[in-house]
Amino acid sequence: MSDDMKLKVSLLQMDVAYGDPEQNRRRAEAMLKEVLKQRKKPDVLVLPEMWTTGYDLARIGDIADREGSPTIEWLQEVAGKNRVNIVAGSIADRRTMSSGIVRNEGARTPDKADECSTIGNFQATGAGEKESNVDRPQSGAAGTWSSPNKKEGVFNSSYVINREGEIVARYDKVHRFRLMEEDRYLSPGRETVTFKLDDIPCGVIICYDLRFPEFVRKLALMGAKILFVPAQWPKPREAHWKLLNIVRAIENQFFVVAVNRAGRDKSGDFPGMSLVVDPWGEVLLEGSDKQEVLTTTLDLSRIDHARQKITVFEDRRPELY
Repeated sequence: MSDDMKLKVSLLQMDVAYGDPEQNRRRAEAMLKEVLKQRKKPDVLVLPEMWTTGYDLARIGDIADREGSPTIEWLQEVAGKNRVNIVAGSIADRRTMSSGIVRNEGARTPDKADECSTIGNFQATGAGEKESNVDRPQSGAAGTWSSPNKKEGVFNSSYVINREGEIVARYDKVHRFRLMEEDRYLSPGRETVTFKLDDIPCGVIICYDLRFPEFVRKLALMGAKILFVPAQWPKPREAHWKLLNIVRAIENQFFVVAVNRAGRDKSGDFPGMSLVVDPWGEVLLEGSDKQEVLTTTLDLSRIDHARQKITVFEDRRPELY
């Protein structure tokens, strides 16, 4: 197997401090420094969902990033200095409602032709973390704040950064989880998003999105060969977490790289149990219930092998469903 058919991925399974972005960025910085000490650095680093703030939604407008600052700006520096791709989990991101960075491709049938150690220190600036003039969400507009000249929303956003430190995609969580009151505090995303890392077509969803197979299938039809799933999936439904990631990999015949948080906070217990699943449903990697970094290598040739052996995409009959 040639090196260009391999992708080394490292999953940062964090224990997230509730409502404390500066502590969480310091924690992530320590984990990044450790993983980037490796002689052969990973090709992709992946973080969990809402890892800067946790689910401190009552204060989310105060503690969210502003247009990806300072968190994503810092991670862009890390990516560029270390020549590593970063799927930055997801963060609470406050921005104007019209703001958008979405790299999207039209839906189609998967095409075989598409197959394919210095770290910047985070300097706490406090930007976007303390705002005394922030109003609470207005009635009828969940997650929307009014300011004199415009409306702002807080989104659950996953940014993707390439080896040059450039933002290549941003996905806003489409399906808001009512049990965690996301529908009250967070604005909904409106797009499916695909992107390329090292010329490999990828897609990203966030946590609760995993329960919507038709949404994930659309990403496969848009060409995704790897699905990234940052999450804060709770312990009471850990069996669902494992099964759904395996099933999404099998039915779409691609890799699933799913990074969950560990630990506990005011919102509940989290089992860790981050997973990497291959296109045949084989679990290549499974995390413990502790904070840790997990690393494995994806053999991308297994995607074509699975799709040639069981021709799911060729045998679809979308005119019937």
